Amino acid sequence: MEQDKNYTAGCDDMFIKSEINTLDDFFHRLSERKNNCVYFYRIADYNEKIDEFLAGYAEAARRRGVIVIGKIPNPDEKQLSYYEEIMGLGFKLDAGFLNSAMSKWLPRINNIQRENITCAIYDTLSEMSKLGKNENILKNAYIKFMCWLYYKFERILNFLGDDDIPKILYEGDISQYELKMLSVISKAGCDVVLLEKNGDSGYLKVDKDSEESVLYKSNGGAFPAGYSIEGVLKRADEYNRVALTYNSEKARICSTNTWISGDVFEDCLKPYSERGNDDNIIYNMFVRVKGINDKASYMNELFRWKMKIQDSGRKVFVLNEIPQPNTVELSGLNGVFSSRSALLEAFAAKLDCSGIEDLTNQARKAFVDIMLEQSRADGDNLNRLKNKAVYMIAYFQRYSREIFKGFKWGNIPVFIYFGVCLNKFEALFIRLLSYLPVDVFIINTDLSRNCMLEDKRLFEKVYEYSAETEKFPESLSDIKYSTAAYNAERDLDSMLYENSGLYRDRQYKKAVSIPVHAMYEELYILWDQELKYRPGFDIINDEVVMPSLFCKVSGVKDGDIAGYWSDVKKLCTKDTIVIDKVPFINCFERRGGQTYVPFLKNAKLQRDKLKSSSAYKYGIFREETQEYMLDKLQALIDSEAIKGTFTNGIEYTIMDIVLNLDVKITRLIQNFDFTKVSPKVVILAVSDKVMSIEDSIFVLYLSMAGFDIAMFVPTGYRVIENYYTKPMFNEYQTGEFMYDLVPPVLDGCGEPAKRKVSILGKLFGRER
Repeated sequence: MEQDKNYTAGCDDMFIKSEINTLDDFFHRLSERKNNCVYFYRIADYNEKIDEFLAGYAEAARRRGVIVIGKIPNPDEKQLSYYEEIMGLGFKLDAGFLNSAMSKWLPRINNIQRENITCAIYDTLSEMSKLGKNENILKNAYIKFMCWLYYKFERILNFLGDDDIPKILYEGDISQYELKMLSVISKAGCDVVLLEKNGDSGYLKVDKDSEESVLYKSNGGAFPAGYSIEGVLKRADEYNRVALTYNSEKARICSTNTWISGDVFEDCLKPYSERGNDDNIIYNMFVRVKGINDKASYMNELFRWKMKIQDSGRKVFVLNEIPQPNTVELSGLNGVFSSRSALLEAFAAKLDCSGIEDLTNQARKAFVDIMLEQSRADGDNLNRLKNKAVYMIAYFQRYSREIFKGFKWGNIPVFIYFGVCLNKFEALFIRLLSYLPVDVFIINTDLSRNCMLEDKRLFEKVYEYSAETEKFPESLSDIKYSTAAYNAERDLDSMLYENSGLYRDRQYKKAVSIPVHAMYEELYILWDQELKYRPGFDIINDEVVMPSLFCKVSGVKDGDIAGYWSDVKKLCTKDTIVIDKVPFINCFERRGGQTYVPFLKNAKLQRDKLKSSSAYKYGIFREETQEYMLDKLQALIDSEAIKGTFTNGIEYTIMDIVLNLDVKITRLIQNFDFTKVSPKVVILAVSDKVMSIEDSIFVLYLSMAGFDIAMFVPTGYRVIENYYTKPMFNEYQTGEFMYDLVPPVLDGCGEPAKRKVSILGKLFGRER
């Protein structure tokens, strides 16, 4: 026993189990902790903070520790055989014996590590002996501990006592001997966390007084179904891969709203240099203002506030609505992804803030962080995550160039959304902006409208009064009020037409065309169907989502030529434009492209200048028709879907084609009611000739304007694809390819079947 006394005197170096103040204490180095302590905790409930902690702790355990999922396997026959061969089956509850055995069994660890492990095992076995366990039980426990140390924990034993403390993470319902083993290693200099997804009751069966570990209390809830450390590690791996899309060291921390007084409009006017002085921090605002403080002056105050911001040299970007992405905006965001990391890598790479490297870096990090948060909320559903990513990127690509135009640190822009987030996609886009050097304001004067945006960083200011206002006051002329009679009429109008499925004639002024993916046979069902009855039709923020047809039919079904032409005739309704040979726009006749150079600046139409010029032919149409046509022209240019746009001057050819449409086309557009039957175009390409680039522009523009377009190509040739930068339509392979077919006379646009001048001649002034 004298030997035991001398030996146990050296056990003063064993580590003390202590309690934490916050979960972050686990990541403090040994030299940063008081009293040479380690932590042994169990976690039995869930919240976002715990999930974040477990992600970091699991990564630390994987790097410099051990993760146990389920159970620590009992030693098998092979392991026991090897132990017996090396160590024999001798056993004494004697510190000297244990120390000698440890030197032989674990030769790689140093003396202090060996002494601490030996002391911890000796204490554990001695306690078992005091509780009446016989020598055979003690021996079996000793051999189990030795095998576990060698086969499960040997990789971390030589880290014990280091300043960078090793970690053990155990997931499952722990057994009595497993708990004793982990307690031994903890005393030797290791942090331990037990993850109890099924609650704490199982643990209390083996340690009813919580002598070995401390329960972390967070007032959280139950763990989500399917939650696991494997899932946490998988997310960490994905995050690490996706993080390669940006430089985390250069990303700045957002100090959103931490510096404001609460008088949000005055706070926004505060110079950036007075908000804080750390170059690694973004001092921005994220505010929602609901209602108005004074019905007589509020809009005037908003206008003057905006003018003050602009007078200080800062950019102000205002949106009164966020229209749904159009077909072209969405077409570049396709792809099939096998994993979340692949999806996020692909989409993060599409974020570019006008070539400003550190701003782009910030945007990519914010996008990844938000998407990972959304992924956890959606149960890691890849399809839902992709939908959210598509909308976020589409909106960012649409607006970021203008928001950050001329950006300089210290002179950050102000983004104002005058309205409410009507859906989760709008909310995600605005949340993305809030992590960037932008003051973000959501201003909603109508207290009855609900906003979908939720964020714990959002500062909300609510005024007493409410008012219906259409748009943010960009000028004093925008400040308008409605009479009581007008409001009563609007209330009645809302009762009759809102959410009823009934629509007034030309009730909506804006619309976006989205492609309908349907089977070939459904083409003939959908063709004459009113848009409001088609799948995908919607009204979002007073803008119609029009499910439109844009397809190419290649080949002749069953080689039946008569049946083929019969199918084509089914689509030639009275409102159908029939084009029966290509090319139909002669490029040598189009020489007006340079005429439009003055009306496009920085890729944006100069609308006022264009409308006041002699080259503009659409001034006779209703204002909403003109704006709709110009919106689609701008969208076509922005899409860069036509090869050569912004490289070979094709943007001016686009303007030439769109601004010189035949009167039949423009009348169809003006008559187009976005909830009813859309105008139609049928194109027959039966020869070896292909469409010109002018043809391709014409067809794509009409598709974006909501026309249904069906191209019949019995030869299967690439008659239009060569001029598009990406796939723009559905293609149906219906049968064998056939050549030199002669189309019959087809009716269209109400023309008689026997006519001397083709529809081509009527559209473009040429006879056959």
